[in-house]
Amino acid sequence: MKNKLQLSLFLTFLIIGLLGKFEAVAANPVVNFTFTGACVGSETYFVADNTSPAVGIIETWHWDFGDGTFSSSQSQGHIFPTFGDYPVTLTIYYNGVSVGSKTQTVTIKKLPVPNFSFSTPNCDNQAIQFTDLTGFGNGSITSRTWNFGDGSPDVTIVPPGDPNLQHTFPNIGTFPVTLTVINTELCENTFTLDVTISARPVADYYFSGKCEDQKVIFTDACIDNSGGGIIERSWDFRDPVSGIYNTSDKVSPSHIFQNAGTYLVKLTIKNYNNCVDTVSKNVIINQHPDVAYSTPASCLSIPSVFSPDAVITNISAIAEWKWDFADGTTSNAQNTSHAFVMTGNYPVTLTVKDKKGCVNVATNLITIDPLPIAHFNATVSACEGSIVQFHNLSTPTPGYHITQWYWDFGDGKSITVNHPGIPDVMHVYTSANNYTVTLTVTGLNGCSSSESHLIKILPNPIADFDFTPACMGTPVNFNDLSTTNLAGAITNWQWDFNDAGSGILNSSTSKNTQHSFVLVGNHAVQLAVKSANGCVDTITNILSVTPPPAVGFTSTSNCQNNTTIFEPDLLVMNP
Repeated sequence: MKNKLQLSLFLTFLIIGLLGKFEAVAANPVVNFTFTGACVGSETYFVADNTSPAVGIIETWHWDFGDGTFSSSQSQGHIFPTFGDYPVTLTIYYNGVSVGSKTQTVTIKKLPVPNFSFSTPNCDNQAIQFTDLTGFGNGSITSRTWNFGDGSPDVTIVPPGDPNLQHTFPNIGTFPVTLTVINTELCENTFTLDVTISARPVADYYFSGKCEDQKVIFTDACIDNSGGGIIERSWDFRDPVSGIYNTSDKVSPSHIFQNAGTYLVKLTIKNYNNCVDTVSKNVIINQHPDVAYSTPASCLSIPSVFSPDAVITNISAIAEWKWDFADGTTSNAQNTSHAFVMTGNYPVTLTVKDKKGCVNVATNLITIDPLPIAHFNATVSACEGSIVQFHNLSTPTPGYHITQWYWDFGDGKSITVNHPGIPDVMHVYTSANNYTVTLTVTGLNGCSSSESHLIKILPNPIADFDFTPACMGTPVNFNDLSTTNLAGAITNWQWDFNDAGSGILNSSTSKNTQHSFVLVGNHAVQLAVKSANGCVDTITNILSVTPPPAVGFTSTSNCQNNTTIFEPDLLVMNP
């Protein structure tokens, strides 16, 4: 019973309370709402004012956003389709009856329009330029945030910072790059572009050669990385004195550096993806060795001596020598000689390579002159001690008279005749032998030639004789003692007694002979003998012819039958 009474009281009070509420609604409660966010494409959030006394008993909420869309939630987010002013109305209902409403104009602002461009080509590890192209919308931009989609930190730029920037992607691939901008109206918008990063080529090269005035070969060692090959190369040799040859677009060019020094040679390449890489290397160019040689006098068929000029050439620095005589012959000796077999002009080149591998050349024009023609005649055989005549028959080179004749007689003796002397000479050989006689003639151009003949000098017999004592009127015996001396048999004797008073008896051709001198005194008796080879020898001996002795005698007792005594007359015989 007690419980029923309590329930009756609760219901009574509840009814009284509800009636109070109904009376409050009937009194047109105040309707209000707030909203945040007013940008195109962004949610604007509407919240009914819950401080009104009627809020607690409101049955229905009705939102009219002024763009043809509605909602019945107490609080509501709404995205307006475009910018402009929208009359937004909130109406509240109880039992299907509107008990209040509120209309506010909501201005939806234009969004900023983010946009950007980027430079090409897009290659890994190569800075790409991003250029901001954002349209402001309402207000001005208060921040720009870049996200490059490669895991790198976002980059936020606020005025007055430069909205443009560069970014380097370390890897290849496609990366969504997003630019988020916020303006002074707190409107935010984003824009995304995919950036495809291609592989850069790898520029590299190596080179051979390191000397001035000598070809340096550059060999491409690049890696394409695109699959389409290297489409462009640009070499910069950093050698301005080479003019138009300072650059090249060849794959593996060559270049001649005219001066020693260090050159930072740069190679720039582009692959099929238009990606670029550059490499620079120091190329050290050494000075080539100085070289020169003096030009020798050069005559046909005569060896000329070729030697480097030690004043100009650093001999100790040279590792290799090469002489090219321009007639098909060469020599690798430092000092050499060469005989040209034809007249003419020859560009003789000396090429040297030093210990650094640098090369230089020296070329001189060598004129090979013709030789004068040496020629002579002489008796091919003669006897020792006789005079041999030599007659010059040499012919000068046209335009160059002979300036010297040099006779070498082969016995250690010689004669030099200088122009304008008479070149015909004579010579006496004192010993039998075979002698090679050489005539060397030298022309005005310094060229010489020689001719030799064999001269045979025959031995003479050796004349000799003895004789008996000589008294006037008494025959003197002359005995030949001559020897052949390898000259062959003696075939002729000629005696001259030097005894004019003896008339036709003053000579004899007998081997052994006699002669009675008619005159006393000293007689130079000469014997000339000739051998079978035609050679003659002569000997002269002095012979003293004495008068006959005085003879006398005396006799005593010149009577018959008496002994007569004969005695030498000492007064006569020993005066």
